[in-house]
Amino acid sequence: MKALFATADIKRTVLRQWMMLGLILAGLAAVIGGNLYYDYYRAIATERDRLLAQVRVIDQNLDRQLEATYLGLSRLIKDIPRWRQGKGYTEAATARLVALEEVMPGVRTLTVIDADGIVRLSNRSELVGVDTSSRDYFRKARSDSNAVRMAVTPPFKTVLGNFVINLIQVVRGPQGEFNGIVAAALEPAYFSTLMNSVRYAPDMWSALAHGDGQLFLMVPERPALAGTSLAKPGSFFSRHVNSGLVETVMQGTVYSTGESRMMAQRTIHPEGVPIDSPLVVAVSRDLGAIFAPWWSRLKVQVGVYLFIVMASILGLGLWQKGARRYAEKAEAARLDLAEIHQRFERMAGTVPCVLYDYESDADGHGRFQYLSARCNELLELSADELLDDMGRFWNLVHPADVAHLRDEEAAAQREGRAFLAEVRLIVPSGRQKWVQISALPHVVPLQAAALPTAWSGFILDISERKAAEVSVVQREQQLRTLVASMNDLVVLVDTSGRISEFHWPQDWRGSRPDPDSLMGCDYAAVLPPEVASVFTSAIGALMAGGPPWSIDLTYPLAGQDRRLHATFSALSDGGSWPRGFLCVARDMTDRVAMEDELRRLATTDFLTGVANRRSFVEQMASEVARIRRFGQPGALLMLDIDHFKGVNDRLGHAAGDEVLRHLAQLAVDQLRQVDMFGRLGGEEFGILLPGTDTAGAMEFAERFRRMVEASPAMTTRGPVTFTVSIGVARLDPADTDPDAALARADAGLYKAKESGRNRVEQSD
Repeated sequence: MKALFATADIKRTVLRQWMMLGLILAGLAAVIGGNLYYDYYRAIATERDRLLAQVRVIDQNLDRQLEATYLGLSRLIKDIPRWRQGKGYTEAATARLVALEEVMPGVRTLTVIDADGIVRLSNRSELVGVDTSSRDYFRKARSDSNAVRMAVTPPFKTVLGNFVINLIQVVRGPQGEFNGIVAAALEPAYFSTLMNSVRYAPDMWSALAHGDGQLFLMVPERPALAGTSLAKPGSFFSRHVNSGLVETVMQGTVYSTGESRMMAQRTIHPEGVPIDSPLVVAVSRDLGAIFAPWWSRLKVQVGVYLFIVMASILGLGLWQKGARRYAEKAEAARLDLAEIHQRFERMAGTVPCVLYDYESDADGHGRFQYLSARCNELLELSADELLDDMGRFWNLVHPADVAHLRDEEAAAQREGRAFLAEVRLIVPSGRQKWVQISALPHVVPLQAAALPTAWSGFILDISERKAAEVSVVQREQQLRTLVASMNDLVVLVDTSGRISEFHWPQDWRGSRPDPDSLMGCDYAAVLPPEVASVFTSAIGALMAGGPPWSIDLTYPLAGQDRRLHATFSALSDGGSWPRGFLCVARDMTDRVAMEDELRRLATTDFLTGVANRRSFVEQMASEVARIRRFGQPGALLMLDIDHFKGVNDRLGHAAGDEVLRHLAQLAVDQLRQVDMFGRLGGEEFGILLPGTDTAGAMEFAERFRRMVEASPAMTTRGPVTFTVSIGVARLDPADTDPDAALARADAGLYKAKESGRNRVEQSD
């Protein structure tokens, strides 16, 4: 295969691929270069336009300023003769200058100087009397023969220490002789604000210079450059002035700062204002800042281009290398395929099913293309017999299953899907076998055309599985019969929490939904919340590997809640994870009710319904222990119905029983919830008063005695009036058992009877 790649055709193909890649990369480089070239000159043009727009803004503002100053000075010259006619004109003239200066923005100082150079009037009083005859601007004005023109002085430092430009007009006498000057000093701060307003980038600066080249103002300020002469050969200023153009844009190195910048300059010479020297305004930007975005795009595009070049070269090289490897692997695959085919044949003889290839068409005609050797064992026919005649196979299919198998095959072919069918075969020996026939399509027809479809699949003997399934069904039926005979609640839940089996006890069936309606439902959604909560806890414990779980619970039903004893168990098929959970709950309602009744009978007097002697004495023992522990008071009352034997003898035992029940009801109505009333025997009763001292017990006993005396019992023999004798005893923490307190209370009762009955007495 390597020799194949060494041929001339392969070499030419490889060379053409590299040449094509080179042309594509060259074209891409040309596109990127053209785009960068266009962006570069577009950046220059855009910045030129923006800088020119800014110098025009400054020019418009300075034109208005110079024009306003010229008019103001002209008006001032006309007013001077009128001021000098009156007395004390100095004060009025000074006030006029101050007012005029306030309405002329950008003007700092207004002065009127006589023919000798002495300042006669000024809005700044400190300048009056100053001799300016030696100043260049005064000498130049005195020698100027133009009576109309306004002089613009080069920047200079005033006597007040300010760096200014003066705007001067000459004052002429009646005969045209020189009679002094009026001057307006421009305010640098005003122009700084104006020039700062046009800066739209932090690297910008703007400057204002006199027409002779002296720098007046620079924003941001650079005090060291104030007054510098810009009129140097080759400087931007000189080139602008020499061009004769009103505005120019240049780029290169600035003479005054040594910076590389793009600068727009404009000569300021307002129309209608005769000035002897113009002003020049300049706005500039750093070239590095202007081209910074362009340089960023350049780096990105060059980086991307280099990445594409490297990736393309690497990709093509790898592809060509891969192509060589692919050819080598293709040959190796061909050899491997032959070996795999041989292995498949050996493996097909070992699997417990018949492997086959099958072709069918839309009309239902088909034939086997391949059958493994197992067909002799399973179908009792050789592969050659079935390959020659497909009808032999259909003859094996049970008549009841033929239609099902053909319908499944047709549906699978029509829908382009796998098919799976379980049918019965009657093999030549006469035995019946259950088989599973499964196949996957090789080619799925895209249109309803009679195109053959190839299938690959297997025929598996499932006779044993079918027999096992029948056995499982029988066992499940037996289990259902067993469960149906149980009078227990039986619930089977799978691992997803869904009910798979549900059985109500026989006497519940009419009270709850039909079990079939609960199948497949989440137990948490259909069981009462309190019961579902128990299921959740039990299943969690069983999933954690715990033993069977037992618990007593209440199942709410309409009419009567049922008391259950439930046992939960995990169902396992031998694996490490449960396959379900079984709950068997025995109905304990009747048993619990019987136990409750027995407990009640053991602690309650059957006649009066109050505590019997045993229950009363046990409660006394608990109260004595509490008094011993906490030191709180407690009292015991023992009472007896006076002459009760006479009631029984005179009215009968039934009336006597009614008297006893009446007394018990009176006591229950009067006692607190913490108190206790019990029958100690016959007509003798006890009252336990926790938290009550002796005085309180005596008071209650007397009140109860009077109430009994005033409340006759209504019996079937008529009203029966009766009285009681009461003995009162304190519960002593030193008592070791209730008998001591009972003895003291009995002594008090005996004392009450001996004292005439219907009394309350305390034991000694």
